[in-house]
Amino acid sequence: MRNRCEQKGDGSQTIVLPFPPSGNRYWRSNRGRVHLADAAHDYRQVVAVERMRQKVRPCRGQIAVVAVYGRPDRRKRDLDNCWKQLGDALEWANVYSNDSQIVDLRLMYGNVRPGYVEVTISECSASVELSCWPEAGAAGGR
Repeated sequence: MRNRCEQKGDGSQTIVLPFPPSGNRYWRSNRGRVHLADAAHDYRQVVAVERMRQKVRPCRGQIAVVAVYGRPDRRKRDLDNCWKQLGDALEWANVYSNDSQIVDLRLMYGNVRPGYVEVTISECSASVELSCWPEAGAAGGR
């Protein structure tokens, strides 16, 4: 099996992950306290293992992120809810230190294997411009 992490000359890297769990299954309440559900803990572990397996380097500066989702089924889904779980797991797995590093975030459904998401992360220069993102379509789908 080929290594799916692409560390490109422009400094961007891509990681392919399973589709994140539903936001409705992410948090649980017990005795008046809210905590992460088992599905959330499991997903974080999967992301951490895949980060190491696909050799994704931690990002320290400002970053641009494109997440291209392969629909797992025909249900309607809210992409920003999908991102919350994925973004938290990427931070927990030390792909980046804090989500405040993200200065450009793009979410879309595209030509990705159903049930998976392809995340491309590009480090930006200190002065944030739209040009910090590599050319359109770099994430491989529309």
